[in-house]
This record gives sequence, C-alpha cells and structure tokens, in this order.
Amino acid sequence: ACQYVKSIKLFDVYEGEQIPADKKSMAFKLRFVPGEEPFEGDAVDKFVKKILKNLKFHLDIDMRS
Repeated sequence: ACQYVKSIKLFDVYEGEQIPADKKSMAFKLRFVPGEEPFEGDAVDKFVKKILKNLKFHLDIDMRS
C-alpha cells in the first residue's frame, strides 16, 4: 500500500476480556523512509490512512479506537 514502508515489526499481541473472543489486538511498528525528496507535512498520516483502508478492504481489519 505504500512504497515508503521499509520495515514492519509486530511488537504486541493481546487477547483478553476487553476484546471479543474472535479478535486480537496487534500492535505494529512501521518505518517509513523517503525517496529522493523528504516527506512534506502530513504525508506519513496519508500513508497510514491508505494502509488502514487496504487492511479494512482486503482483510476486514479495523483500527482499535
């Protein structure tokens, strides 16, 4: 979903009372690296929104609120 993502690391998985039995809470660290030009303003926020949209569409994954 984003060519600037250079690494993804899963650092936490939670299953418990606060989450439905058929769900997991997973936390990831993403590292973005710009190309030739540095990122402008809120570019990373746009990348994250695009990634979340793709996760929702393809895997029905939601961001926990």
